[in-house]
Amino acid sequence: MARKQYGTTIWGAELLKVLERKTDSGRLGRGKSYANTGKVYGVSVKDSHIKAKVKGNYKPYYSTSMDFTPFSKDEIKTIKTILEKNPLILASIMNGDLPETFLRHLYDNHISLFKDFKMSCSCPDFWGDYACKHIAGLYYIAVSEMDKNPFTLFSLRGFDLIKHYGIENEINIEYPLSLTLYQAQEVSSEPLGMFHK
Repeated sequence: MARKQYGTTIWGAELLKVLERKTDSGRLGRGKSYANTGKVYGVSVKDSHIKAKVKGNYKPYYSTSMDFTPFSKDEIKTIKTILEKNPLILASIMNGDLPETFLRHLYDNHISLFKDFKMSCSCPDFWGDYACKHIAGLYYIAVSEMDKNPFTLFSLRGFDLIKHYGIENEINIEYPLSLTLYQAQEVSSEPLGMFHK
């Protein structure tokens, strides 16, 4: 079976670059292996918080999480202004697409989608802002989600573009946003839901 690819879109690739700056190649490799082989499970998202269990060597599992900082009011205002001034981008969003040019406009206005988050793991290898292999496993799952559905990242940052622009019926993804089930051997056989009301 071919290995799953991560960072296949500019949105997922940019998120993956952040992970690569937060740990070493050994932990990255083990984290990717965890994501590929079903050792990351019980994944859920509520508001700006992602959590999961990751199989451990010395315990049945370790608890991992990522917490994204919501956009400020000024940042949301700037995002809306960008879209108002760029009708083609807004039209793409209204049709359920999130174009790469939007990311460049965000960067030009000093809005980072990817840096404002905290991470945590209950394993003894985790410390501060340096990701352990369990966090890396969860991170690869998040990157895969961004590849398939970059709207997810805006929801994690507290600005649901789909809801704001009323495009629930235009997008080709399940809404409210959910974590789609990977092949059983890749993540888990458990049913997963990204948003639990």
